[in-house]
Amino acid sequence: MNRDATQLGPTRGGAAGPTKDASLPPPDDEPPSACQRSALNVEVNNRQDALPVDVDALATAVREVLWQAGIRRADVSLAVVDNAEIRIHNARYLQHDYATDTLSFLLEHRGDYLEGQLIVSVEMAAQQAGKYGWQADDELMLYVIHAALHLVGYDDHAPEDAAEMRRQEQR
Repeated sequence: MNRDATQLGPTRGGAAGPTKDASLPPPDDEPPSACQRSALNVEVNNRQDALPVDVDALATAVREVLWQAGIRRADVSLAVVDNAEIRIHNARYLQHDYATDTLSFLLEHRGDYLEGQLIVSVEMAAQQAGKYGWQADDELMLYVIHAALHLVGYDDHAPEDAAEMRRQEQR
């Protein structure tokens, strides 16, 4: 799969995925309650009209990734854009003058608090989905999960890190 998600800012990680911060609670396999979800603020801004998107499902996916990583308080923005807009951000922040699937920007991470920005391309999802035999909204959901995993410290540059990230994406 074409995965060019990038995390800006400090990363936690090693060959087997992110290192555990001793100040974080252990990952919880139970989904967060409504009260707990309210501390995981995820704002979705759908800035395209090529594909209808379920903004609530996308926000829930980000919250699940955060929760599984031990993040208990967060402010995350998720922009759903077209290829033209993601290309602008990719060129501006990473000096890559081409459209990509996802961008992740970690702004702050202290203890169990995280602030970040995610950008995903609906057009790229629609283009890539056919290659894998699924729907564009499924590919878009994968992009959102992938970008959120970058926020919590997963990397996919080395093969062993990429394999761990794929395992996390399938959870």
